[in-house]
Amino acid sequence: MPPLPFPSNIHQLPSYPKHRFEKMHSARNLHEAAFSGDYGSIEIMLSQGLSADLELQHCLTPLHKAAMNGHLDCAQLLVQHGAEVNAVDAAGRSPLHYAASNGYLKAVKWFVEEADATPGLQTKKGHTARLFAKKHGHGKVAVYLAEVENRLCGHPWLGTTLPT
Repeated sequence: MPPLPFPSNIHQLPSYPKHRFEKMHSARNLHEAAFSGDYGSIEIMLSQGLSADLELQHCLTPLHKAAMNGHLDCAQLLVQHGAEVNAVDAAGRSPLHYAASNGYLKAVKWFVEEADATPGLQTKKGHTARLFAKKHGHGKVAVYLAEVENRLCGHPWLGTTLPT
């Protein structure tokens, strides 16, 4: 088979502005830094003016990425720079859902007690962070979230003291 000819209308093909590529590239870098827990890189990118709420695929924010791997220091930095604590992805999951699903009790406690995340927030399928924790075998996280939900609803806690 002969090679395809080089298009004669190459100058008419669409081009993308350099700033659009740089913004997309920077957003990916911020997401990767949050996912891997690279606090220093996040700090630099935020100081250069990147938004802490940049969304990529499936409406995930850097805060979702930090929460899914339990990078509490990165999550705190992102929230200090304006990241929305109750931001939801395409399925309706918040950063709290991800931290609970992966069993990061310290991060879950911080989201609820310090960052004012909504513990009863439901996904599009009606699942709470507590259900994700329970489903994935993270009993301490599920018990903590059940106690928080009961307290918020005005119900007394019927169990023993909270796990630490």
